[in-house]
Amino acid sequence: MLWMLLVLGVAVGGFVAVSGARKVTVGGALEIARQKGDIGPLVAVIEAMGEENQPTAWNQAIDGLWRTYHREAAAALIVQAALRTDAGVVQYWIQQTLQVEPEIAAEAFSEDFLATCFRPQVAASCGKCGPCGCG
Repeated sequence: MLWMLLVLGVAVGGFVAVSGARKVTVGGALEIARQKGDIGPLVAVIEAMGEENQPTAWNQAIDGLWRTYHREAAAALIVQAALRTDAGVVQYWIQQTLQVEPEIAAEAFSEDFLATCFRPQVAASCGKCGPCGCG
């Protein structure tokens, strides 16, 4: 009887440990960004993906913040994306922020950032998933 309780205890303890150590998903990290303004987990989750999936993930994450009016967090995420990828969709989001939320853009995008990372000619040729695609 004692051995059964020990086995049961180990099984339950293992289940709790595994369920407590779940990987954060893009959706979970997006919710953290919405609730706390912390984009760190979102950046980490996207960086952990394969390179071929990252442009779509950046777009979905930025769009998820943008559409729910967490635009300061979206702008901060755009900066992090632009520092990590040259995906056309990031250029779209820089342009979108400059045009739609110029006050937020002025706070989030330094002159150095725009000079280094913004390519207006690419942004002008891209819709969110237009000719440049989402990658």
